[in-house]
Amino acid sequence: MKRIHTNRLFSIRLYLFLLLVGLVGMYVVYRFQYADIENFEKPLEKVTATAPLCDNVFCKSVDGLRIAAVSVDNAPESWPQVGVSQSSLVYEVPVEGGRTRLFAYFLENELTSVERIGPVRSLRDVFLDVGASCDVLPVHVGGSPSALQRVSDTSMDTLNEFYFGDRFLRSTKRLAPHNTYIYGEKLVVDLKERREAMGAHCQPFSSRTGSGISKEKNPAFDFGELSIMWQYSTSTAKYTRTQKNVIQKDEDGKKYVYANVLHVYMPMKTIDEKLRRDISTTGSGRFELFSGGVVVGGTWSRKSIEDSFQLRADNGDIVSPSGTTWVTILPDSMAPKSLQ
Repeated sequence: MKRIHTNRLFSIRLYLFLLLVGLVGMYVVYRFQYADIENFEKPLEKVTATAPLCDNVFCKSVDGLRIAAVSVDNAPESWPQVGVSQSSLVYEVPVEGGRTRLFAYFLENELTSVERIGPVRSLRDVFLDVGASCDVLPVHVGGSPSALQRVSDTSMDTLNEFYFGDRFLRSTKRLAPHNTYIYGEKLVVDLKERREAMGAHCQPFSSRTGSGISKEKNPAFDFGELSIMWQYSTSTAKYTRTQKNVIQKDEDGKKYVYANVLHVYMPMKTIDEKLRRDISTTGSGRFELFSGGVVVGGTWSRKSIEDSFQLRADNGDIVSPSGTTWVTILPDSMAPKSLQ
């Protein structure tokens, strides 16, 4: 009887020993094979700059954080939009029909507080051109034939709803094509999965510090269906966007409020029967930079789409203002010759 008890005790001890060895082995395998995943899943560090993407209008690289650039509808049928007010950097560009479309930039950590963004629309060549100086993941629903051909020819990584439909929502409350939205949470996952393949650099504009001729003026323009005015507030030192004297807001009531508004005037022409536009983002042209209640005018230049836009004021260099930035690209025929 005593021998049976001793055998059972030995068996239990052997079992516990083998279990301990197994657990240690599993832990070692995990540490060596999945250490990168563990680091990969660490919470994103909070960015404390004035604007998470741009600590000034001439954006700097943001180490370790990836950027999504969402093509957002700006047709009247799409109003109110969703999530645009939370973008640190927005490009607004003319498209067919006297309308504009937005290319809204979001950092990974910005997206954690954004439920949805949209309506998401098609990709255009100009978005690829202005985005070439940043490491971004374009988010879109289809695209113009030439833009999609460029994506195919260069094997560019984009998030196209045609192939990644589970990341998007088709709303029944609006008619197509003004009813597609991207989930912020799922977009964060896509950016994380691409961390190794994507860079973390963004510098679309550059300039030395200095001063130029300036005067008080609010940004405003009329283009097709749009009649846009930005109202400056001395209390917040920011501009609020209005459309036909109505404050433009997201669906949740958040206003479009930005520290800087940049108008860049570029050559453009109609290229097909659908009135799509070819916009020249290289070469040189005029710009107006609105910040702090005043405007500075000057000349932009850019040698290639991989380069930053160089901004130089009429009377010398420019002071780089801090804060979120809204960039509107307009026909060069609308450019003012001088602020004087």
